[in-house]
Amino acid sequence: MEIHLGTRLEISLSPEQRLRIRLNLRLALLETLSNDRYRAKATCPACNRRLTSMEILKGFRRDPRDYTTRCPRCGHRFNAQLILTTPSGQIELQLFCAEQTLNQLLGKDCFKPIEFMKVFPSVYRSVLFHFGSLKAAFTKLKVNYRYSEKHLQWQNKVRRFLGRLPDAVIASAVGVSTSSVRKLRIKLDIAPSRDND
Repeated sequence: MEIHLGTRLEISLSPEQRLRIRLNLRLALLETLSNDRYRAKATCPACNRRLTSMEILKGFRRDPRDYTTRCPRCGHRFNAQLILTTPSGQIELQLFCAEQTLNQLLGKDCFKPIEFMKVFPSVYRSVLFHFGSLKAAFTKLKVNYRYSEKHLQWQNKVRRFLGRLPDAVIASAVGVSTSSVRKLRIKLDIAPSRDND
C-alpha cells in the first residue's frame, strides 16, 4: 500500500517579514561579492532600546536633509550607523536612508567607484546597502554613470541567490544587465523569485 502526501505547506509571511528576508538576502549577496559584512546599528540614547534594521529604516523621514531615525519606543530621533566589517577590521559609518543617499549623489557622477569609496565612504556604503551599486543608484536619478563596477566571476558568486532575490536586484549588485542574470537562472533551471521585477 502506497500513501502519497500531496499536502503542501504554505507559509504566510507579513509584508514586513518579506522585507526583512529580502534585506538580509541583499546584505548576504553584498558580503559574498565583496567579502565585507554590512550591519545597520542604532541604540536610542534616550531609552537604550536597540533598534532592528527594519526599525532603523522605518524610522527615517523622507527628508533628504534629516539624517536621523526614530526610536519606536520613545520617539527620540538620532543618527544610525552602518557597521562595515572588512578582512582588515571594523569601520563605523553614518547610515543614510535611500532618499538621503540619492540626494547625496547629486553632482558626484564624475567619480570612479574607487575614488567615490575613498572620498565619500558613508555615501558609497549606503549606496551599496540600499541599491547594490553606484550604477543602480545613479539610474534611479536618471543619470548615466559611465564607470563599470562589474564583479569578476559573478556567476558563481550569485548562484545561491538566484530565485531567492529578484533578477534585477542581483543584476544591480554585480553590474550586469537583468537579462544576463535571467539567462543564467534559466540555464541553471531555477524558478524566478516570487517578487521578481
